[in-house]
Amino acid sequence: PDGKPFTGDVWPGACHFPDFANSKTREWWGSLFKELLDDGVAGIWLDMNEPSVFSKQTIQLDAVHDADGRLTDHREIHNVYGLLMAKATYEGLLRIQPGRRPFILTRSFFAGIQSYAAVWTGDNESSWEHLRLSIPMCLNMGISGVPFVGVDIGGFRRSPSPELFARWIQLGVFYPFCRNHTMTGTPDQEPWVFGSEVESISRKYIELRYRLLPYLYNCFYQSSQTGVPVMRAMFVEFPEDPNVLSGTMDGNVSERQFMVGDWILVAPIVYEGAKSRIVYLPKGEWFNFWTNEKYGGGLPIMVEAPLDVCPIFVRGGAIIPMCNVAQYSNEKPLDPLVLNVYPSGSSKVEYYEDDGVSFNYTRGEYLLVEFTCKENEDTITFEIGERKGSYNPGVRTYEIRFNGIEAEPIRVLWNGKELKQEPTGTPSWTYIEREKVVVVRIPDEGKRELLEIIKMRG
Repeated sequence: PDGKPFTGDVWPGACHFPDFANSKTREWWGSLFKELLDDGVAGIWLDMNEPSVFSKQTIQLDAVHDADGRLTDHREIHNVYGLLMAKATYEGLLRIQPGRRPFILTRSFFAGIQSYAAVWTGDNESSWEHLRLSIPMCLNMGISGVPFVGVDIGGFRRSPSPELFARWIQLGVFYPFCRNHTMTGTPDQEPWVFGSEVESISRKYIELRYRLLPYLYNCFYQSSQTGVPVMRAMFVEFPEDPNVLSGTMDGNVSERQFMVGDWILVAPIVYEGAKSRIVYLPKGEWFNFWTNEKYGGGLPIMVEAPLDVCPIFVRGGAIIPMCNVAQYSNEKPLDPLVLNVYPSGSSKVEYYEDDGVSFNYTRGEYLLVEFTCKENEDTITFEIGERKGSYNPGVRTYEIRFNGIEAEPIRVLWNGKELKQEPTGTPSWTYIEREKVVVVRIPDEGKRELLEIIKMRG
C-alpha cells in the first residue's frame, strides 16, 4: 500500500512476486519459457505459488494488485493466485508451441485448475499416516473436479523405511500423477537405495504403470468427456451399494480401497507389518489381477499380501487396453495393442487413441473403437468394431488375452474361420494353462473383426 513492490523471503532470498491479476503481467510471464522449451524442456513445475513467504506465510493481505485497472488487495487475489499463475504459464506455452499440449504441475490451485495443470498435494511426510491420508486426499480432489492429481511417493520430509517405500510405490503407480520425490537434505530415495528386494518390487510396479498407460489414457479421455475422476472413491462407482456407503466392511471402505477407471479395484496395504487385508468386492464377478482367480462380489474377503503384492482386482466384463513394457512413454509404437479381457456376461467398452502430443484430435485425428464381449456356457464372442476417426496408428497387431479360462478351448474362430493354434505368429492363438489365459493374435486393420472361443465343456 506504500507504492513500493512487496518483498518476501523465499528460497532464492528476497523476492518480488508477479501480479498475476494483471493480464500484461501474465503475458510477460508466459514469454519467459521460450528458451527452456527450445532446450527441450517438456513441462513446467510451479511451486511455492500460494504464494508462500517464509517469514509471513504469504503476501501481506493489504498488498495492492492491479486487476487491469481495478485496484484491489491480496485478500481478493490470494486464493486464485496459483490458478492465475497456471493460466499464465499455460497460455505462454501455447503461444510458444501452439501445436503442442502444455504440461504444467502446480502446488497451489483453485476451481478450474483442471483446464491448465496437474496438481500434487504438497510437502508430505515419510510416514504410514501420510501414506493412508494420500488416498482420501486424491479421491476428494477427483470428486472436486481435479482428476490429474498425485502425492510425493515415499514422502517429502524425513525418510521412509524399505517397507514403507515398497508399499507406497505399489499405491503410487495408481495415482493419476505418479512421482517419487523427496526433500533436499534427506537421504536418497531412488528405489535401489532400499535394497535389492525393494528395487525389484519397484521395478514390478513401475513396469505395471507403463503397461497400463493405454488404459490410463482412456481413463483421462473419459474424464475429459464426462468429468468422472480417474482415481475414484468406491461410492462413485457403486453409489447404491450400502456396504460402500456405510463403510461397514473393514473400516472406511472409501478411504482404504478405490477404483481406477471403470474396471480396476486397488486395495493397497497401508499399515506397517501387514501381510494381508480385508477387501470388499461389490456385487458381480471379480478377478484377482495376479492369479486370475474368480470371486463373487457382495462380501468382504481376506487377501494375502506379502511385501511384493498389492491386492488388485478386475471387475468382470472388463476389457483393459494395455501395452508391452517401455522405458518411457513414447519409446516405441503401441504394437501390439494388448486387450486384457475378463469375460463375464455381456460388456461393451469404447477405446480412444490419438497422438498424445498435439491438438490434432480437435480436427478429427483420433480413433474410436468399440469392443464387445459376450460369454455364455459354451462360447465367448468378442467383437471389434470398425475404427472411427482419422488417426492412423500404423500397422500393428491385436494381442487379445482372455483371462480366467479354466480349460483349453476346443477351437477359436476368426471371422467364421478356424484360427491356427501355435505359440507365436499372427494370426494365431494359444492357451497358457498356468495363467488360465487364451491369447489370440490378429492384425489390427481398422475393420470389424469377430472372434469366437468355443470352450471345453465341464
